[in-house]
Amino acid sequence: MPQLLTHIRDILRNRNLVAYGDTLIVGVSGGPDSMALLNLLARMRTTLGLKLIAAHVNHGLRRTAGRDERCVRQACVGLQIPCHVKKLSLGRRRSRGSVEEIARNKRLQFFSASAKKLRADAVALAHTKDDLAETVLMRILRGTGLQGLQGMPLSKNINGMKIIRPLLGISKHELLNYLQKEKIAFQVDESNSEQKFFRNKIRLELLPLLERKYNADIREVLTNLSKTAAVDYEYLSQAARQEFKRSFKILGPNSLSAPLARMGKLHPALRRGVIRLAVQKIRGDSTALALRHMEEIEDLIQNRPNGSAVSLPDGLCARKKEGRLHLVPRSRPRR
Repeated sequence: MPQLLTHIRDILRNRNLVAYGDTLIVGVSGGPDSMALLNLLARMRTTLGLKLIAAHVNHGLRRTAGRDERCVRQACVGLQIPCHVKKLSLGRRRSRGSVEEIARNKRLQFFSASAKKLRADAVALAHTKDDLAETVLMRILRGTGLQGLQGMPLSKNINGMKIIRPLLGISKHELLNYLQKEKIAFQVDESNSEQKFFRNKIRLELLPLLERKYNADIREVLTNLSKTAAVDYEYLSQAARQEFKRSFKILGPNSLSAPLARMGKLHPALRRGVIRLAVQKIRGDSTALALRHMEEIEDLIQNRPNGSAVSLPDGLCARKKEGRLHLVPRSRPRR
């Protein structure tokens, strides 16, 4: 078995991404990365005992969208893999950036619905080492914390859907060599060369500049940074989950509280993790919480008088009352 196949097979097995008999939805756009993933998984499906189902979304955003769909369908016929296609009409009413974000969300929704309908065990996506490096660098430039430095994990559960990324340790260069050697057809997204998009600027301008003038191994450095951050964040997350169970009590369907004295003694890193978990418990998501919100909550706990409150995203507020920190919905002003 070629080295690339062996490497990916070992990742799938040793990192428990799949089990014998699993059904995988494979997200396939028609581009080089996803076409390589589909072909590689097809070549090892018997060894790993996998049932593969391809899923392609035709967003209708480009004139070449039909060409991409035909490429995916033809590949699936040759590999004897069922292919499910979802056609969308997103139009161009918004800015291109927002359309791209909507398209991404629609893809995930389709993959999730397909996985549920077909009783699939996971969805395989073709993100590579290059994608990981770009993501980490983008987040650094936007001002991320330890959580954001993780980049993209090998495996993640989103709304009950298990997503796996078997190619995260593989470079695009390796995949292109594989496609050329095996004579596998793929399509090129012309928008990837348009430098008005932030990720494209990172890929086409900044990363090559950093490689040329500062560190030829910058992609490897960013990948290693992501791995280190992921390990550290997982340890901190475990401690935060344990502390959350000890500290916070449920007051109602959208309200939690914790002792101010206990919260005040926690290390700031742990306290912030616990507060994020509390907000996530109430709202289902804590991504809108920024550093300024955390600093205000800490000032509320340490310095502000009883009865003080801090406004938080998603209609929440943190209130200091009777020796406890309350996270509750914001009161509507009286008319």
